[in-house]
Amino acid sequence: MTQAFLYRWTEKDTGKWYVGSRTKPGCHPDDGYICSSKIVKPLIKSNPSNWKREILCISNPIYILELETMYLQINDARNNPK
Repeated sequence: MTQAFLYRWTEKDTGKWYVGSRTKPGCHPDDGYICSSKIVKPLIKSNPSNWKREILCISNPIYILELETMYLQINDARNNPK
């Protein structure tokens, strides 16, 4: 059963965050997925104890994609120093 989800990784030392979604068929919050970022993923893998993952929402894939867009826009992620 697919459980699409919106997640946030936060770097504990800096408070910087990365928000993403997972909507692949069959996915679920405990499937071991980290993220798709070519910048953030290696940072998490190199020092996982310095990162905290939060599941922000579990829902259907369409809603999760809409929610991710809204979350990033509301937080002005492109210009947000965090």
